Formats: sequence, structure tokens, C-alpha cells
Amino acid sequence: MTKPTFYISLLFVVLVFLAMFNLPAHASPSKYFLVKKYLESKKAQKAIPKDLSVLVTASNYQQLLTKTRTFLTKYAPGTPVKAELIVNLARDNKFPLDLLLIQGHIESNWCTKGRATTSNMCINVGSYDRGDTIATTCHDGTTWCVSDFAVGLQIYIDIMSKCWFTPTQAITIDNFIKNDFRIQQRGDSRCGAVGGRYATSPAYQNHFVNTTQNLFNPIFK
Repeated sequence: MTKPTFYISLLFVVLVFLAMFNLPAHASPSKYFLVKKYLESKKAQKAIPKDLSVLVTASNYQQLLTKTRTFLTKYAPGTPVKAELIVNLARDNKFPLDLLLIQGHIESNWCTKGRATTSNMCINVGSYDRGDTIATTCHDGTTWCVSDFAVGLQIYIDIMSKCWFTPTQAITIDNFIKNDFRIQQRGDSRCGAVGGRYATSPAYQNHFVNTTQNLFNPIFK
């Protein structure tokens, strides 16, 4: 974009905002303050599309580790999975911590419920709907048997990244929901057919929304 085009576009945006709030170009500073206050209000923020994820970086690592410990202690007491493992995997794979933590809670309460208590697969990607009997050692040559929590979580991260989002999509909870939890591409031999749904339960989206709003956000936001 050339400079003249940029400035014309910028002027257009300013004029649109002035028109929205019925403000003349010579409006007083107090009126501009009202515009700024509105744009920062909860009402305006709710209207702005959000597609953000909680990514682990060097600067927020310790803070997110502490919050992950709090989450596990409060909502998954007795889990054998360490907060350090979860946060480190999210960091090393540049994978959203919120998606990882929330899905682990929904599927097995972080390996404290169901088959996950013996399979070491806290987030059983495809296993429940496939009806597999998962063992801690490979019994039939499939990829669904794992030896420890780290292996299981890495499988989940790999498959989620290569199957459930398009090549141009950001890996976020918002996009996961927008895609109706359906496979978008076959970036891995373990992906399954495009269009296949992650979970057959129609209430799966409600689980995501409720867990995010009621459990995750109070600790992390």
C-alpha cells in the first residue's frame, strides 16, 4: 500500500468513527474521550472478534506454570500428571496451553477418570469413538497405545495440529469450535477422513464453553 493510499484509508476510518458517534471534526477532547471510553468498554470488547490463545513464552512461563498448578490442584486433585510437563509441552510445541489444559480436563480430568487411568493417554484423540482398547504397551501395532504421559500428550498435540485446523488457521479454541470439531486436513496418517468429528457428543461444545468460562478463565484471565 502506498503512503497516499494508507493516509486516505486512515482518514476514512477516522471519519467513520466520527460519523458513528455524531462527532464533528472539531469535536472537543471530552467527546473523543467518550469514544475512547466506549471502545474500551466491556460492551465494545464483546463485539470484537477474539481468536486468541494462551501461548507459553519465556516471559510468562513461571506465571502460567503457577496457574496450571492451581488449576490441577483445584479441578484434578490426585492427577499423576505434573504441571511442568503440560506447560513445557505447550511451550516446546508452540501449542495453546488453554486448549491443552481444557481438553485434558474434559476428557479424563487429567488421567484421573475412565480409561486414561491405565492408558497414560489423558486426551484420547479418537480412541473413545473408535472403541479401541488402549494398553500401555502396543497390542496391535496402532498408534493409540502409549508408554507415558509425555508420549500421549505429544501424540495429541501432533494430531490436533495436523488434522483439526486448516494450514492457514491459527490453533485456537475459537477455531476448533468454528470447525465443529471436524477434521480439516490429512496432515498426518493418523488423521482420519476429512470431515470426521472429534467427538460424537452434540454437547461437546457446551463442555468446552462451560469449562473455559467457569474453570479456566477465573484462574488464567
